[in-house]
Amino acid sequence: FCFFVLELAANSLVTERYINSFFFWMDIFGTASLVFDISFFLGVDATKPVRFEKDEDMSSDTAVLARASRAAKQAARAGRMSRILKLIRFLPFLRNKQDRYEVANAVSLKLTTMLATRVAFLCVGIVIVIPLFGTFVYPVAEDSLLSWAILLSNDIDAYYANATSTSWINSELERFVEFYQNLMYGPFGLCIRDNGSFVCSPGGTIPGLQLPPMDFSEPRRAASIAEVEYKHVLLLYTLEVVRQSEAISNLCLMFSVLLIMLITCFVMNSSVNSVVLKPLQRVVGVLRQHCAEIMKMTFEIPQEPEEKAGRKSSKDLSSNADENKEQEVEMLEKVLVKIVHIFETAVLKTRRTNNEEEAMFLDNFAGVEKNDKTQAPIMTLQGADKSEDHSAGVSAEMRKQLEHRSLNLFEEPDEMQRRVALYVMTNTRSCRRWVRRQGMQETLMKFITVIQSKYQANPFHNFGHGLDVLSEVRLYLHRINSYTIFSEVTVFWLLVAALGHDVNHLGVNNQFLVETSHALALKYNDKSVLENLHCSTLFEVLSDASTNVLKVLEKADYKVARAGIVEVILGTDMVRHSEDIKALSIAYTVHQEAFAAAAREHPQELSKALQEDSKARVKVLGSLLHTADISNPMKPWDICAYLADRCLEEFFAQGDQEKELGIPVQMLNDREKVNRCTSQVGFIEFVITPLAEQMVIIFPTLSFLTRNLSLNVELWAELWKNSFDPPTEDYEKLMARVNKVVSRCRAAGPWEEEAPMRQSSAQSLLSGSESVVTEH
Repeated sequence: FCFFVLELAANSLVTERYINSFFFWMDIFGTASLVFDISFFLGVDATKPVRFEKDEDMSSDTAVLARASRAAKQAARAGRMSRILKLIRFLPFLRNKQDRYEVANAVSLKLTTMLATRVAFLCVGIVIVIPLFGTFVYPVAEDSLLSWAILLSNDIDAYYANATSTSWINSELERFVEFYQNLMYGPFGLCIRDNGSFVCSPGGTIPGLQLPPMDFSEPRRAASIAEVEYKHVLLLYTLEVVRQSEAISNLCLMFSVLLIMLITCFVMNSSVNSVVLKPLQRVVGVLRQHCAEIMKMTFEIPQEPEEKAGRKSSKDLSSNADENKEQEVEMLEKVLVKIVHIFETAVLKTRRTNNEEEAMFLDNFAGVEKNDKTQAPIMTLQGADKSEDHSAGVSAEMRKQLEHRSLNLFEEPDEMQRRVALYVMTNTRSCRRWVRRQGMQETLMKFITVIQSKYQANPFHNFGHGLDVLSEVRLYLHRINSYTIFSEVTVFWLLVAALGHDVNHLGVNNQFLVETSHALALKYNDKSVLENLHCSTLFEVLSDASTNVLKVLEKADYKVARAGIVEVILGTDMVRHSEDIKALSIAYTVHQEAFAAAAREHPQELSKALQEDSKARVKVLGSLLHTADISNPMKPWDICAYLADRCLEEFFAQGDQEKELGIPVQMLNDREKVNRCTSQVGFIEFVITPLAEQMVIIFPTLSFLTRNLSLNVELWAELWKNSFDPPTEDYEKLMARVNKVVSRCRAAGPWEEEAPMRQSSAQSLLSGSESVVTEH
């Protein structure tokens, strides 16, 4: 009854017009009729034998009709299920009338058709299999039971008429008993009518009548007795074995049907997996890889109130797997909502309004930024200026070394550093024609000279570093064919930012300034202290007319250039490193097709996309500068080792000050504890590799970065092994990390065949490593 109620409720919920339908009343009456089949309700009493007195009584015991009814009932219900599955897509709350659901409708239709086909197969299988088990059961239309009763009754009738010998009757009785010897059922008693009642001692009624021994005994259950009556004879048959066999057959039938259903359900489940679940799992799998990052994005994402959203807030992504299964759907919904908000936040959008007063208020009071489309026109590859200006006095050999990144700009004299800076800024292919048109070479030289004087004499963060970053940015711009993507003005202000990105660096990091409550930390509220100082110093230099290389810009261009310079310099703060990589990944995802087209030498789409999306454009430019700023591990080995030595020396100098002041010594600043080789491996693994990967994915022509990175990390590990002879276990652990970095570098993009990047062999470097490695 409980199952029937559940089925009735399920059909009522799933089928729109099930209530009061033909199938509804059929189920009601069909279930109600079961009470006539149950012995302790209105069914046949199982404690009384079954008596057959007429031919039609014998035929009424057949189970064929009952079995056919049960089979038809199961088939009808399965068929009704298939009809329900087909009609699911027509339910009012599942109908998709809008065109944007065409894909979902197609998947739903395909799934429904497939399930209906499987259910139809189930129905056919049940109808075919059920009759097979009837072959092992006794013939339900057994005529021998009544035939023997008629035959014996006629013999007794003849005896009463002629009063002859009973030998003929005894012979018939022997044949009667022998007839059932090899069957599962047979007689165990014979009764003869005497004065209106049956006497089960035949010898007392008819003298000389001898009932031979019977192979069957009276069954324990009265319902297993079949009494066949005909005139003078009542034959008692036992059907105990038959009933037991029939019960076993019914059990086999039930289990076979269940097995067919299980197999069919498995096939249906596989079909659902292939059509729906596996594609959804792939989508969710991709979301799992990125949703944690999306959920932790730094920029504010407004959330709708729960009352408006109409649903509870989603659970934490890191919750246990045994939580509510609906969490997966909730997580997917929340991530998709965040993605939409990310698009709204990250992609430049113009606020549209039909209210002129509102638009005026927003423009004048709220300071709405206008779309940046006022820059110099985009240059095409065919129109790029290929002529170089050699007036800076940089030799051909030095220019070649610049191209191969093998020139150590830190060791060049001051005059030559200024000449190199002038050469780079006047010979960047993306903007050199524009620079020549402006006639600013004298102003540019004065600007370089003043910027050089503003750099302090730090071991690493000095003018040599600024010049090195400038040269690196120029190389990146050439490799990505920036003259097909960015405007001349954009490239020029990026070069200005590159040269001055660390101007007036104090030789200590932001954390030190905050820990010591330095005046600059108080001035800039502990936020990107040095980077704000660099921007301020740079624009102080640019505020002087004699050194203002941006004075030739129109007001709108200058506003864009200043905002861009500030943003890319603030982006060199290592605190923003991880979040900026995520933001760069989002910018790439938004314009992935455009970046892919640019990689296939079709840059027009990318140029247009970045022209319209100023945030993505500045993020890409800032990533070029940030990559150049921390490019030491991605340079040829000679330069890489030299700059690592200088950088760590500056860190150690800060660590000495921290010890003197009694404040915590930062992780890489203790010269007595830091191992330079392993520290570089860690720096490459955790800081450089993620950025290098992303840059090569965006611009495959920068693959030399990951190639050098993989070479250098292996050399640092080899240098550590040869210099310190570490335990085998420690070396194997380090090499596992190194191999992981190398694998990531190789997976980021194909490496181009280039000139040798290591200026000396590994063996010579390892044998002369005193300048790189200390006793730690």
